[in-house]
This record gives sequence, C-alpha cells and structure tokens, in this order.
Amino acid sequence: MGGLAKLSAEVVRLIAWHLDSEKDIYSFALISRTFYHWIVDLLYKLNSSLNEGSALLWACRKGQQSTAQLSLTYSFQSKGEAVRRKSSRSALLLACENGHVKLVELLFQKRSADFTVETPSTASLLTAGNGHRNSTQALLQNRADIDFTDINGDTPLMKAASKGHENVAKILLCKGANPNFRNEWGGTALLTAAVFGHVGLLHLLLEKGVELNHMVSGGTALHWAAAKGHKDIVIVLLQKGARADLVDELGDTAIDRAKYRGHLEVAKLIADHGN
Repeated sequence: MGGLAKLSAEVVRLIAWHLDSEKDIYSFALISRTFYHWIVDLLYKLNSSLNEGSALLWACRKGQQSTAQLSLTYSFQSKGEAVRRKSSRSALLLACENGHVKLVELLFQKRSADFTVETPSTASLLTAGNGHRNSTQALLQNRADIDFTDINGDTPLMKAASKGHENVAKILLCKGANPNFRNEWGGTALLTAAVFGHVGLLHLLLEKGVELNHMVSGGTALHWAAAKGHKDIVIVLLQKGARADLVDELGDTAIDRAKYRGHLEVAKLIADHGN
C-alpha cells in the first residue's frame, strides 16, 4: 500500500467522497480492511441515494442478513420519502417471495413506518403461494389482511391450496381465513384443491365445514376432480357427501365429465358409489 497506509480516516473519507461512482468507492474500500471500515457507511449511503437501495434489494433476494442490516443502518434517501418507501416495500416483497423470514422481521423492525396495511397483505399472497410458512406467520403478526385478494380475487389460502402447501394452509385456517371465500369466478379453496389434486389440503378444508357442493362454471368440486382424473379426490368427496347427480351449466354430471376426458375408472367409481 505504500504511502496509502499512512492516510488518516478523515483523508480516506474525503477521497472517497470525491470519487466518481459507487464502483470506484468500493474498489477504494477494498484496498484494506481499515479503509473498508472507515468508508462502508459512504458506500451504503451512495447506494441508497443513486441506486435506490439496490444493495438492500439484493440482500433480500439472496437472504443476506448482514448486508441488509448495513444497508438499513447507513442508508439515506436524498430523493425523498417516496423513494425510501418504494425501496422498503420492494425489499419486503423480495424477502417474502424467497422465504427469508429473518429479513422480513428485520424490515418490519427497521422500516415499519414505510408499510401500509396493503404491503404485508400483498406479500402474504407470495409467501402462501410459495409455501413459506414462517414468513406468512410473520406477515400475519404485522397487520396482513388474511383474506386479501389479488387481481383475480384469490386469497392467500387459495394460493396455498393451488400448490398443496398444507403447512401454510393450517396457519391461515387457524388464524381465521375464510375457507368459503369466493374469487372473481366463484371459485373457492376447496375447488382449487380439487382441480390441482391436493388431497391433504382437501382434508384440511373439509374439517372446516366448507361448502361441498358449491357450483361454479364447470361444475362442483366433484365435477372438476372427475374431469381431471383425480381418483383420490373423488373418493374423499364422495365419502363426505358430494352429490353425483348435480349437473353443470351444460347439463353434465361428474360421471359425464370423467367420461369425456377418458377417465373411465373414475366414472365407474362415481357410478358404483350411487348404487
């Protein structure tokens, strides 16, 4: 390092302030651990000011808690409150999408003032759909609306049902999620579980006394399970009292739907159940 080693902290910081870019400051900081210690705050302040907190966003995507902590500690937003709030919300969504619960908790601890009720509620759609149990729980503890809906009217419970995430569904149901909530086309979590063939989730919902014979375009849960050939789903629905005589908007029964799709074994199963 030569003469650089003799520079004081004040001089090193002054040099860093006059460098042209964040990249140049970072290269300068890497000269020694001492330099890095002296100017790390400048790095994060510049990152938040010029790049809208890209370091924080990267940390929340990758689960790097130490980087996130430094970014939150040293950052400032010369562009104003709106930019900071946008950065905070984007960071929360990334942490939730990737299931980094420690970062979710850190963001609520450091930036809770930046979040409206809608922010954790929107994030819960991501955590539920991706099966992130702990992150979902953290959001519910921080004012997330448990029956918040996306553009299609789907709730976090429906998101969990579509992917078969029983662990998340259990939390949502325990916390009071409406198991009979209907989306824009009238679909429910039960219908979703039936369509995608998630029998474990089906059992959870049936324990909550869901509407078994609710009819939508395309029929009941039994119609949809039969059409998809989900034999195990069909068996459970019939055992719980699903009506095989109901017809959809085209006049088809669940047996008809199974036959049309070539699921003859399922069609016979339903027919035999009625005898």
